[in-house]
Amino acid sequence: MTTKLHLAVEQGQKPMSSGLGTTERDYAASCPGATIGKGLAVHGEEVREADAEVRSWLRRIGVLRD
Repeated sequence: MTTKLHLAVEQGQKPMSSGLGTTERDYAASCPGATIGKGLAVHGEEVREADAEVRSWLRRIGVLRD
C-alpha cells in the first residue's frame, strides 16, 4: 500500500516566506515510500480569505467533489 500525502501549511507574513519551504522534503524524509502530492501554502494574513483557494486545491487533488 502506498501512502499519498498532500500538504497544506500556513506561512508567516509576506514577504518573509514563500511556498512550502522545506515541508515537502521534510515529509519525504520522514515518510519513506510515501508519495508527496501537490501541496498548498497560504500566508497567515490571508487564511481567513482563503476559502475559495482551499476548495479549489481540494478539488484539484480529488478530495472535494461538487
